[in-house]
Amino acid sequence: MIITQIRAENILRYARLHLSRLPAVGLIGISGPNESGKTSIVEIVCLALFGRTSTVEATQLTKIIKWGQFSGALWVDFRVRDGNTYTVSRQFDGDGTCTAQLAQTESPIPLARGLEAVNEMIVQLGGFTYQRFVDSFYLAQRNVVAPEVLKQTVRVLSGIQTLNNISAECESEMRTAQDALIPIESKINAVQRQLADLNIQPVVLGQLQAQHQSRLDALKQAEAERERLTSAASGLQTAVGRVVGQLEQLAETAPANSLDEWHATARGLSAANRQLAEAYQAAGVDAAAGAGLNSWLSQLEDELGAFEPVRQRLSARRESQSWLVGEGERPTRAASDLQPLAQRRATLNDELSTARQRRLLMIGLGVLGLLATSGIPFVSQAVYALGSGVLAFVFLVLATLRAADVVCCRQELTRLDLQAEAIRGELQTLDQAEQLSVAEQVAVLQAIADERLSASVTGFVEGRGEPFMTREGLEAKLVELRRIVAEHEQSVCQSQDRLKAEITHQTGHIDTCQKELEQLDRDIIHEQNRLDTAKQLKQHISDMEHQRSERLEHIAVRRAAQQLLDSTHPRLLGSFNLELQKVAGRIVPLLTEQRYVNVRIGEDLDLQALSQEKGDFVSLSEISGGTYVQLMLAVRLALSQALITSTVQGEECLILDEPFAFFDAKRRREALAVLPRISEEIEQTWILAQDFDDNSQLDLHVRCSRDTDELIAG
Repeated sequence: MIITQIRAENILRYARLHLSRLPAVGLIGISGPNESGKTSIVEIVCLALFGRTSTVEATQLTKIIKWGQFSGALWVDFRVRDGNTYTVSRQFDGDGTCTAQLAQTESPIPLARGLEAVNEMIVQLGGFTYQRFVDSFYLAQRNVVAPEVLKQTVRVLSGIQTLNNISAECESEMRTAQDALIPIESKINAVQRQLADLNIQPVVLGQLQAQHQSRLDALKQAEAERERLTSAASGLQTAVGRVVGQLEQLAETAPANSLDEWHATARGLSAANRQLAEAYQAAGVDAAAGAGLNSWLSQLEDELGAFEPVRQRLSARRESQSWLVGEGERPTRAASDLQPLAQRRATLNDELSTARQRRLLMIGLGVLGLLATSGIPFVSQAVYALGSGVLAFVFLVLATLRAADVVCCRQELTRLDLQAEAIRGELQTLDQAEQLSVAEQVAVLQAIADERLSASVTGFVEGRGEPFMTREGLEAKLVELRRIVAEHEQSVCQSQDRLKAEITHQTGHIDTCQKELEQLDRDIIHEQNRLDTAKQLKQHISDMEHQRSERLEHIAVRRAAQQLLDSTHPRLLGSFNLELQKVAGRIVPLLTEQRYVNVRIGEDLDLQALSQEKGDFVSLSEISGGTYVQLMLAVRLALSQALITSTVQGEECLILDEPFAFFDAKRRREALAVLPRISEEIEQTWILAQDFDDNSQLDLHVRCSRDTDELIAG
């Protein structure tokens, strides 16, 4: 970095400072008495480049404003290794407000604005930070002659200080990690005690869940059993109620029941009895409980079945009579000469018609004979007339006989009509009789003139049908049925009492199961909460153990890093020492008139110089004060050159603040003559001094005065 122009207003000692056309190559001398503003010039350069000086921190920038002024500004132009020239400007006010801007010289477009952005851009362009700058390119008098400062500079430039800083950070981080391990270990122990206090048994939850499932199954079974018992009790009540209903209905209608109604009653009772039997079975009642009603129904069916012969004879009678009146087909057992009334009537009608025709014929013939007899005049014809009369008489007699046939036919037709009407009346009576009570129906059937039917009716009446013939017989059957139904009611009542007791037992069992399930639910929730707590504690332990492992690994890594850093120190120092010896080998002889040709840095950072006279390295304590200052200056110049070679790699300026304070005139002249030749990269050298004996060696001489706060040169 080469400084080409410096401008400032109200900064440090100067109300106005303007150094222009600064030589890029050569020596720039700044002279003047103490407190004349020499150091202010180089501090303005530091302030422009890095926003601070060696005496003023970045947080105290209000101190750089000239006394009595409210604001100040500065501008510095510099050229860097890319060949471009840049201008950095900064403004300050008494309120502590600072602004900064960086741009290429003569360009209105800034490359960076703001303190941080400008500082970062300066580091990128120059290749060094403020600390590197003051350690290498800005050599104050107090630092040139101070061994400890030189050692610190060596540490920084060689990288050892960076390694020491890293090692110190590692040590600090290890202590922090070790301090963090103490509460972690304490927490792990505390959580482990909590986990031990829980005394988790892995099988407990499974056992509780198995018990819960068992109790749940028992509850469902008990509820199902109670439902079954309740349904059975209800079924018994319904079934016996249906039987009682059938009995009451039969008691009201029994005397007037027709045969069909008795069959319907039998079917209803049978259905009710089956329902009752099913209810008994569902209730677990012995099947023998329904034997009485079964026997009664069986007897009723037998008694009703005894009417079947009568029904068959009646059916045959109905079929025969219907056929006679022209309804239905011919009965299979009908006599071969038996004809339907309609057919017989048709035959009679034919006979009646024939008889009528013959009778008319006879009457006509008789009348003709009478006419013939009365019309013959002669006696000779008397015989003929007599014959005709006899013939007429005969025909009239025959006509009278035919009249009797006609009457007989009419009478037969009348009888057939009466017979047909009687048959239809009988059929109607039979139809109506089916709606009558059994006794009334039997009475109707007994009135029918049919021997076979009468015989079957008599067999029914005198046999199994006898109970239906009298009120006493029917009442006896009902009494027996009431007794049987009463037994059923008693049996049902007993069964319901038993079922109620079982239902009560099941209800109690259900309540017990529900309470046990509720308790098991609470136990399961409690155990699950314990397991969750244990899981959380284990996870907490795992997390803390992970943290502990991380801390231990952190410590191990830092310890390994320290070991690596410690092993790196000699290599870094050796490498830097070689580079330093290489550079110092050119500079030291020039500054010491070839009396010392090289320097080296020991492991403890002690400097030694190679003496031509002694042919060996000597410590700084063995040489004179002037030579000591020469060697120290040579080492600092070598350090600057080493930094340029290793890092900056470009043209650079060097600022020496009172470097010849302990030099005599001869040594100052020799040093000024040597400085331009110490490095090809250090082209611009600034030298601050009280005065210069010979200005001819300077490319620019800037004189400072205590009597003015303005300085313009160039």
